[in-house]
Amino acid sequence: MASVFVEDGVSCLLWDDCWAGQPLKLAFPEFFSFVKKPTISLNTAALMNPTSNLFNLPLSVQAFDQFQQVQTILPDFTQTNENDSWSYIWGNSFFTSKKAYRQLLGTRGADPIFKKIWKSSCQPKHKVFFWLLIQDRLSSRNLLRRKNMHLPSNGCVLCLLDPEETLNHLFLECAFARECWALIGLTVVSDPDPLVRFESFKSQLHTKFYMEIIIIMCWSIWAVRNDFIFIGIVVSSLRGLEIFKITFKQLLWRTLFFKKKQQPYLSR
Repeated sequence: MASVFVEDGVSCLLWDDCWAGQPLKLAFPEFFSFVKKPTISLNTAALMNPTSNLFNLPLSVQAFDQFQQVQTILPDFTQTNENDSWSYIWGNSFFTSKKAYRQLLGTRGADPIFKKIWKSSCQPKHKVFFWLLIQDRLSSRNLLRRKNMHLPSNGCVLCLLDPEETLNHLFLECAFARECWALIGLTVVSDPDPLVRFESFKSQLHTKFYMEIIIIMCWSIWAVRNDFIFIGIVVSSLRGLEIFKITFKQLLWRTLFFKKKQQPYLSR
């Protein structure tokens, strides 16, 4: 969590502290297993003569190789009369829980589609819905089964084949879903990764509204599925298309007609 700018080396531990880029016990784990005093300071270690007093003999072949590498690092330490200067590894001496949290947990790369979801012009409820879909957290029958909920059937209600209702099946593999995508001129490609399938729609649409179209069509398929389960409305791809048209027109009304550059027209 902290790094040190070495001066006298008194407060800096040879093996545990980040004085050489990373802790030496992590960089040279085999050699570290032979050391006599794991908590020895850098100052004491530098003054140790001979250096072999730092570790137990004999060394293994791998440990000896790492020992030679450590010997090339130790001469970089030049002792001064000043005290060691400490700071956090993010570059300053100010602690924040946010930076500590990020440092401890690390970061992981996210697929670009997540940024596109939040930058889209869809309503927040549509964005959250699609985010849950991508994360496999939408309450499909497959997810309910994984949560140990007992249902009369875990099969898909939108097609006759009755496979398990996974999100990948419901929105991309089901015959009903493929028919809905086809009604707006899209073909679902064959790929096990749903993100690749959604990304393929971009090249087929050739429009800046491609993410909005994808999100709203998924919302429409979900709406038809829920209407059948909870209200009993007959499943129809034309109904899915109608929901898509209404929702997409509402989106266009909000994003195109009410832009700031159109405000002078509205005031006439």
